[in-house]
Parts: sequence; C-alpha cells; structure tokens
Amino acid sequence: MDVSQLLSGQQDGAVQADIGPGERVRSYDFGGVRTCYVEGVVEAITEPMEGCRRYMLRIEKRVVEDQSVPFEDPFVYPPVNGTPTTFGGVTNCVERVPVITTPLH
Repeated sequence: MDVSQLLSGQQDGAVQADIGPGERVRSYDFGGVRTCYVEGVVEAITEPMEGCRRYMLRIEKRVVEDQSVPFEDPFVYPPVNGTPTTFGGVTNCVERVPVITTPLH
C-alpha cells in the first residue's frame, strides 16, 4: 500500500459506495489503520460540507488502539466513499459492519 492509499483510506478491497441511511457502519480514522474507528448508524448523507458529501454517522462506539473510549460528540461526518482526494485516490474509510446471526434451536 503506498502513502496516497494510506492517507485517502483506499484499501485493497472494493469501494463500498452504496452505503446509505439506516446502515450500521465502521468509520476508520486513518485508512489502513484498523485499530482506531467509530461504529454507528448512518443517519443521512449531507449536502456538501468542505467540498464533499458526507455521511452523518450517529456514534455508538469509539475505539482507539483497540480500546473502547468515551466520546463527547454524538455524530461524526466522514466523507462519502468514492470521493476523490487531494492525494489522487478516493475515500474508502467507511464499511458496513457485518450482521452476525445466530440460528435458533
């Protein structure tokens, strides 16, 4: 992974550009760093803020260096996946949280 991919959040997987309101997601603070993130639910996709559309993500959990930590702000606004970056890549730091189902016996 080169520096532009790390800074833009672009990873080896495909960009999940179809994430929308109501979906449970994880938003990584730094592309390629899997130990710092927030989890929550996408409430909306905003009009452009600072030049791009953003997810309005209601935080349920914040993790730093694999440790759950308290959070003050109820929302974060990461750029929508697929947004072009200054470094030549595209943003890809928000991904769906897989739903784990347990079969009933």
